[in-house]
Parts: sequence; structure tokens; C-alpha cells
Amino acid sequence: MFGLLDGLPAGALTVLAGYATLLVVPGPSMMMVAVAGLSSPARGAAAALGVATGTGILVFAMSLVWSLNGIATEFSTAAPLLFSVTLLYLGQRLLWRSLQHGTEAKAVARRPDQGGFLTGLATALTNPIGLALFSTASTNLNGGGGSVVAACGCIFLMAVMWFLLIAHLSGRIGASAIPQPARAMIGGGAGIVLVVIATWTALDVLTELRLL
Repeated sequence: MFGLLDGLPAGALTVLAGYATLLVVPGPSMMMVAVAGLSSPARGAAAALGVATGTGILVFAMSLVWSLNGIATEFSTAAPLLFSVTLLYLGQRLLWRSLQHGTEAKAVARRPDQGGFLTGLATALTNPIGLALFSTASTNLNGGGGSVVAACGCIFLMAVMWFLLIAHLSGRIGASAIPQPARAMIGGGAGIVLVVIATWTALDVLTELRLL
């Protein structure tokens, strides 16, 4: 990773510092990876790779298209709505699994990484917090020379290392002697939080569009 620093744009270190701060703040991506890791280490790792890949794609896309105001405006409106749909889907699945924890345990044993990568990818691509950060940071990434690809590579590596750590720690906790009902309660609680975040995000966007 440190070899990439020589080719970074002039303002990229500010972006990396901002993203490092964002990483350690608990949010939907961290919660999703942690819950996936609790259910299965393989699913947690897949979700972590999905979040890192989605983050890398998002920052690269923002650095390319944010100067196109029409596309940027449409995407900035659509992304939070897609994000709320993604979180609502995840939340209701977690709530359903918490009620069907015996069936979920069998499903995880059969297909431990099912849906983890795509779920993480969708969460990262539509996260309005990441969208706000990287759209604002696109000016720094596109100015002062240097390689935008190198900056995206650094952000991807930061994300993959952090979320794989979260997946590993949650997997260790999940592998310990935690009763299945307790895991179901953790998953159900996370599901409720995700549904609340999804509802709040959707209402906020609809209010801005003056549809409510």
C-alpha cells in the first residue's frame, strides 16, 4: 500500500484521512459485515470483500463523473433510495432469520457465503455517507496531478483490511459458545436498526423531493 503513496494526487491524503475516520465509525456497512461474520466466517469475508469492492468502484466513479452535473444530481438522488431499499431488504431478512434461527443455521451450513459479496457491494455502492464523502473529495482526487487509480487502490486496501478484520473478529465471536437464541437476538436487533435507518433515509429523500 505504501508504494502507492508516491503516485497519489496532491489532495489524496486528506481524502484517505477522512475515509479512515469514516471507517472506524459504526455504520450500516460495519453492521452488515459483523452480522454476516457472526453467521459464518466465509459469509463475513465475502461481505467484507463486497464492501471494499463497492467502495473502490464508488470513489473511482465519483472521480470520473462528478463533473457532469446532470448525472451527479440524478445519482445523488437515486443512490440514497437504493441504499434504503438495500437496507430494508437486509433488515427484513435478519428479522426473519432471527425468528427462524434453526432453519438459518442449516442454510448457513449448506451455503456459507451465499449473498455476502453482492450484499456488501450493493451496500457500499449506494451508501449516501460514502457518496457524500467521495463526491466532495473528487475535487482533491482530480487536482494536483497523480493517479486517481492509485488513490482508489489505497481506499480499497484500507476498506478490505478493516472489514476483513471486522469479519474475522465477529467470526471468532460467532464460533464461541454463544447460544443460538442469543445469536438470533443479535441478528434481530441488527435487523431492526437497519430497517430504521432505511426508513429514515427514504423519508429524508422523499422530503427533499417534496413528495411528503
